[in-house]
Amino acid sequence: MRWWKHKCPGYIGDNSVEQKFFLTARFSVIYMLNYCWRQPMKKLIFIVVLIVLVYPLKLTSVQLDPILINIKVNKEIIGKIPIINSRNVRTTAYNALESQTDSTPTICAWGDKIHEGVVAISRDLEKLGLIRNKKIYIEKKGNKIVKDRMHRRKRNQIDIFMESKKKAEKFGRQTLNIVWIKSHIEICKKTTTLTYLLDNIFIKVPYTEYKYLVAGKELTNDQLNNLNTIGELLYGKE
Repeated sequence: MRWWKHKCPGYIGDNSVEQKFFLTARFSVIYMLNYCWRQPMKKLIFIVVLIVLVYPLKLTSVQLDPILINIKVNKEIIGKIPIINSRNVRTTAYNALESQTDSTPTICAWGDKIHEGVVAISRDLEKLGLIRNKKIYIEKKGNKIVKDRMHRRKRNQIDIFMESKKKAEKFGRQTLNIVWIKSHIEICKKTTTLTYLLDNIFIKVPYTEYKYLVAGKELTNDQLNNLNTIGELLYGKE
């Protein structure tokens, strides 16, 4: 170890550029002080110059902590993921006849006028999301729409409206698979903006993350991977 490393007062090592700079500055100040001390005018000038150079550094070296003054959260729905459900149901066909329906055979249960493509459902299927105006796909029969309801005693059954009685009788009773969109998972873009105050300057720091919502509720990763859990959130347990 060199002699000046342990004899120089205030030596703090030579591992960084800043440490070397301040060590060199210390030696320069001591040298200038010795040179100017016996000459009063030069001594005064040196002290003034030293104050002018060092005092601003002292002010700027103080690091102020930013102050959090506002938090703003903005949510925006940017997309939807459909939740598909399917089920095998007993399938029959019916016509707009009083003998098969009621005294108003051309009017559906919710007041809609009956037409080709209408399907009546058993009431237990409503708990699964098969409600009025729900579009469904029926195996071998294509796309249909729920507009009517069956008698309370019926279970796990749908009834397809057909204008022709012969076609309905020929269709008979079958077990077919139906598919429908149970609900949607909403993709939400959540932007949180933090506003800080630092040295009288407002600094805004936005932070964006993506969330998945069902019926307005945020999903955890486990719930997102489990469609049964999502169904329970919407309609309860079957």
